[in-house]
Amino acid sequence: MQTDHNGARDELIYAWKIMVAGEVKGYIALLFNLDQESEALFAKVVGQRRAQALPEWKVCGVSKSTGEVLVSSNPEYIGPGQTIRLPEGARWSLVQVGPVAYLGCMRTTRSYQGYSGPGWKGFCLVPLTHAFNVASGELGQNAQIDYNTGLIDKRILGFQAQASQIQKQLNRSIWNGNMTQRQSTSTLGNSFSKTLLWEISRAGENTKTLFTNSLNNLVQAEINGFQTEQQTRAMLAMDLMDRNLYERANDCRWWAQNPTLNHALLNRGDEKANEQAMQCLQHIHGLYTVYANILLLDRSGRVVCDSASIVESGTLVESSWVSEAMQLKSPARYCVSPFEKTALYQDRPTYIYAAALFDNRQKPAHAIGAIALVFDSESQFEAILTESMGDSKHQAFGFIVDENHRVISSTTNLHMEHGKLTLPLKRHSKFEKQKAEQGYFHIDGRLIAYGACNSGAYREYKSDADAYQNNLICAYGLDIGALADDLEASAGDISFDEFRQGGQKDQVVDIASFRVAEHWYGIDSEDAVEAFLCNQIVSLPNSPSWLLGTTLYKNEAVTIVDIAEILDPRLRSKAAAPARQQMILLKTQNHSVKIALAVDELGEIPSLPMSAIHESESLNGHSGIVQGLIKTVDNLLVVLNTEQLFKQLETDIKKTPCVNKGLSSAAVHR
Repeated sequence: MQTDHNGARDELIYAWKIMVAGEVKGYIALLFNLDQESEALFAKVVGQRRAQALPEWKVCGVSKSTGEVLVSSNPEYIGPGQTIRLPEGARWSLVQVGPVAYLGCMRTTRSYQGYSGPGWKGFCLVPLTHAFNVASGELGQNAQIDYNTGLIDKRILGFQAQASQIQKQLNRSIWNGNMTQRQSTSTLGNSFSKTLLWEISRAGENTKTLFTNSLNNLVQAEINGFQTEQQTRAMLAMDLMDRNLYERANDCRWWAQNPTLNHALLNRGDEKANEQAMQCLQHIHGLYTVYANILLLDRSGRVVCDSASIVESGTLVESSWVSEAMQLKSPARYCVSPFEKTALYQDRPTYIYAAALFDNRQKPAHAIGAIALVFDSESQFEAILTESMGDSKHQAFGFIVDENHRVISSTTNLHMEHGKLTLPLKRHSKFEKQKAEQGYFHIDGRLIAYGACNSGAYREYKSDADAYQNNLICAYGLDIGALADDLEASAGDISFDEFRQGGQKDQVVDIASFRVAEHWYGIDSEDAVEAFLCNQIVSLPNSPSWLLGTTLYKNEAVTIVDIAEILDPRLRSKAAAPARQQMILLKTQNHSVKIALAVDELGEIPSLPMSAIHESESLNGHSGIVQGLIKTVDNLLVVLNTEQLFKQLETDIKKTPCVNKGLSSAAVHR
């Protein structure tokens, strides 16, 4: 493939001997045009090179087994004769070619249907300075992945949990710090202290947000990689299919020139001619594994002979493709059946490629019969889909469908109904050959990364000048994991900056805010002792649904209450309530019973004017537990009456004797 100083050029040549009467009479040699073939291949992988387009930094190519480059998509960066070496056994690594550092990968062939090629390797290199310049997509509003159930690296979950835990500890420290500042006698008062403490909390929240965004970008990059992987698989499958079927179109036209078959059609009553024709078909069939049968038909469409000896001679084949084949006027023409069930393929759907044989091979004008190749579509398309998945550790599923999404072949029985693909692939007004796309679906609570590619043309096969057109689509999907957007609802942020204008003359109250599920709540800070972290709760048998259990805090038993269950079961977090670890310890008049509220997040403790709390008659259905509402610029906070809350708890406990044994020994009064 390259020229040395004497002008000699390495070439890839396939050759075989020509035998006549047991003697070698010559050889036939096929010179493989690597430059032309690779140019078409690179155009599919990296796109056509255009002077006006943005630079393409990625370089794909083919090398010898030694790493010596034979051809590349961008010889200006990496050209023939240069050598690429990766560490032994490495699938990818940093590679230096000349003065440039690349992130590169190199692969040997996996072989296709037993053929491994001449030992070449494929490579792809991206300059390290541009290797990570990938625009990230969007999963969609509120869409998250449950890292415990899918393919996303579970270490990311650990990082996020650590960041969340650090922020919770910081918020708890700030929250408790505000509690201790209530009795402040500083000349600045406790307002400055609380503001300072909360600004520290905000700084921590900003740091956590930055960290979380970085982790989310890693997740998105991994999802983008899954999508690209599926698109690459679909592109490879379509390329294999187009090249495979191109050969079938060539085979039928080439074998239609066989003089033995022509002689049998011109001498229909000659048994010896028929026998020779059958032996010829059997010899051809023995060299190919892609056909279920090869038939020779006469002008009327009746079988003269077949390679598999399974169709009785004289059988009439009635189909539209037979009539079409008999009307062909040139040896360069061929026809293909629709993908439909046929008795020639055991009543399974397949393609049949046919070409006409003519009475005068030098001046063809009148078809005297046809050769028909029954493509073994079931095994061949299955092999294409399977081979295109490669050696990836992620098991995907693949489909080949027509424009109406009727399934031609698949690796799974899922996502199909009445023979049609149910995946929501994009539908375009006009079919574009070789058009590829990628994305994701939300299906049955799962996130599916997908890639799709339209069939194209190979050389003259299915080109715009070809009479035969058959538009197909290949799609691969990969189940990444369960969607977690319904595991924990978000209440959004809440800010009390509008109440910090100073000069407040109204009576003020400190509201300790917190979030449970999708809503923000608050209580008078005088009714709270402190916040603490709890990750061990012992449930009590036959207890009310609002009672999560009991725990030990500072060597004292504390009863844990699910406030969301008390207010309205519909307000419960979609995550399991026992998973909440943030607790707010409430004051009780006697300290023989300790009660804490389980919450999802601690909020600010602002000083608010009493006039900011709006009472509403529509809230009376909560037995007085809800004292009022506070409307902020960006959210709504429900203020709770802890005195009424304790009364309701006491009432419920008295109705539950089995719980009384554990709780009623100490009064639950304020």
